[in-house]
Amino acid sequence: MHVDSLFESKKAVIQFLETHDPEFAAEVRDRLAYIDKFKTAHEYGDAMVHGDLRHISGHIQDVLTKIQSRLQWGSDKYECSDVERLAAEQNCEVVIAADEYYRKSVSEPPGSRASWNTRDQHMTTSLLRIQAHLDDPKMVIWAHNSHVGDSTATNRGGIGFERNETWNLGQMTRATFGADKVWIVGQYTNTGHVTAASSWGGPHRAHALKPALPDSYEEQLHRLQPAIGPDPFHFRTAVSPEQAAAPETAAEAQLVGLLRGEARLQRWVGVNYKPETERQSHYGELMLSQCYDQIVYIDTTSALTPVAET
Repeated sequence: MHVDSLFESKKAVIQFLETHDPEFAAEVRDRLAYIDKFKTAHEYGDAMVHGDLRHISGHIQDVLTKIQSRLQWGSDKYECSDVERLAAEQNCEVVIAADEYYRKSVSEPPGSRASWNTRDQHMTTSLLRIQAHLDDPKMVIWAHNSHVGDSTATNRGGIGFERNETWNLGQMTRATFGADKVWIVGQYTNTGHVTAASSWGGPHRAHALKPALPDSYEEQLHRLQPAIGPDPFHFRTAVSPEQAAAPETAAEAQLVGLLRGEARLQRWVGVNYKPETERQSHYGELMLSQCYDQIVYIDTTSALTPVAET
């Protein structure tokens, strides 16, 4: 669902066509050979905006669109499973979305949300593509809080083109499929370790997380955890009339107050972790009850180990 696999997805499309349409595979390999000259997708985006490819960027977009159309409208004659056909179409779509995303990430001004919105729109259209290929599917998406939490509950989110607003997967799935058919789970922690890089594209390692900032949602849940129950614990963010009128314990009363209170800071740590600028780099305001349907809280987190390293 992400756009990070520009090179791998291009290779996967060609491999699929080599099996089912060798003549078209040779044409696609030739037309997309220019991608192979770059070491990273960011180098690709820079060449599209500032380098040699900027003069033919419109032609390249036309080529990608034509490949996609031929694959989508011609794949019904291929002797392959629906899942194989879906995978090929999705990998072709990733190449197109990556082209758009990395161009925008290079060309957008500081503070722009354009590349972010492009990425999450791709995630949402990916779900629609899966839905179209399967019979009444139930989908489970594992993604970062910044993607799954409804961005309209944050101070950066919005629904229009007029302002520089952030859209995300959580917001768009609720709007597309209906809030009653979407269940968003946010995951919170206070301290521990996280696998991340120090800068975008850099090597990853396990970083020690600083304790959550005072009065943030994470810090408040850290305070409540001993009274609520064993670590980890989880809760729904919707407060029932019974809970609001007569909470069973003092801890539940505090949790209800947290859910019905004003917006607070939440920490986001994604592919990068910058502890020296943690407040500016990793915190933002949101309304917890509007952002998620359920919260899983783990007081001390262990860093994930990449599959390739296990």
